[in-house]
Amino acid sequence: MAEPKQLPRVLCVDDEVNILKSLQRALMSPSWELVLADSGAKALEIMAQLPVDVIVSDMKMPNMTGAELLEQVAQNYPHSYRILLSGYADINSLMAAINQGKIQRYLQKPWSNEELKICVQDGLEQVRLQRQNKQLQQQLIIANKQLKSIGLKLEEQVNQRTAQLRASLMQMRQEQANCLKIMFDMLGSLPGYQAGFAQNVSDLCLNLATRLKLSKSDIEFCGQAGLLHELGYVRLPADVLAKAFTPMHPLEHKDFLQHVSHSKQLLASSKGLQPVALMIYHQYEAYSGSGFPEHLLAANIPIGARILAVARDYWAWLMGRRSAENITPADAFQRMNEQAKKLYDPDILRELRKIAFHVGSALQADPKQSIALRQLAPGMVLKFALFDNNKQMLLPEGHVFTAQSVKEIQTIGRDLDPPLLILVHSPTHDAVKVELSQAELDKALITPDE
Repeated sequence: MAEPKQLPRVLCVDDEVNILKSLQRALMSPSWELVLADSGAKALEIMAQLPVDVIVSDMKMPNMTGAELLEQVAQNYPHSYRILLSGYADINSLMAAINQGKIQRYLQKPWSNEELKICVQDGLEQVRLQRQNKQLQQQLIIANKQLKSIGLKLEEQVNQRTAQLRASLMQMRQEQANCLKIMFDMLGSLPGYQAGFAQNVSDLCLNLATRLKLSKSDIEFCGQAGLLHELGYVRLPADVLAKAFTPMHPLEHKDFLQHVSHSKQLLASSKGLQPVALMIYHQYEAYSGSGFPEHLLAANIPIGARILAVARDYWAWLMGRRSAENITPADAFQRMNEQAKKLYDPDILRELRKIAFHVGSALQADPKQSIALRQLAPGMVLKFALFDNNKQMLLPEGHVFTAQSVKEIQTIGRDLDPPLLILVHSPTHDAVKVELSQAELDKALITPDE
């Protein structure tokens, strides 16, 4: 059962019994408890024992004036509302009493009962609001402490969850990297497979995607697609696979092109590589909409697939997959440029044009511009990726030679014929640049817009 609500308390103080009874008659109400005191001392005694919400005091009393009483009330019970009754006509004395007692309302004798009652009601309402405000402030303090505690716990949980997500992401990326390595190793086990070709395509995909200002994740996906774009070869029949690394008759492409579906199936279980799978699957779509497997048109082809098509075919020309001729970067670009808007995205070809002079130039370098095995020294930086005579990559572009890698390359290259083509940057030996210039490249080209 709920406890009865505590009524507010009103204290009236006057040394004259008749006036005290008049105050009692005027202020009797079921809305508050009324208490009477015939002196200031008696009033303070009552307030020491009972909480008082409103005190109404006469000004002129013996021993302790109303102003002196209310001054003590203001000091000891500041939340009590203070009303002063006075018959003084001297405004100066009244103002001094008000200032001294910190009085909140003043009524002149004889008072109006209605006005007095309104003053008391106003005082009670102000005290109620002050008490409510104090309670709310206390609740706010408690709530803030709780929120702070919750915030600390939440921050701890967020930090813990963030650490878990980072660990999960690192694990996922590690698993993805392991998956890529396993699949690339599978490709490398195929007879005649050129790992260097896939690496070159991957590097060019990264370069083009960066120049096209793709997002960081999409750039990474493009590089991975370049590395695994021939993953489906592992499921090709032996007779089809045997023709995969040489120029192929158009009629032989039907069976060969199924490798993109095989790639998609092989990557289906790796959620993190689905964008890569999509790029590989659509790499043979034609910009004109006449491609394989879904005849997608222009921008409907995933941007990564469009980039992969350009990078793949450019390196296919340079590394003898499209022609038995010795193709230069300018020749390769010219042949691809003739298919602009039919097979390739013109915007991507424009980006390739800007870097075609540099890409693959090591394959066309004059042997006189390379250094001999015996000239290799620790600290030299490989200018272009180094391949053996089977187009297998031995060292990546940018490799900084150590005593160990110098020894290993000298051992590998000792019996090779023709010899390894090694171009390096070094403080003492700056390999001569290839003679093909950008001007010569431009001269050989038909731009996509022409």
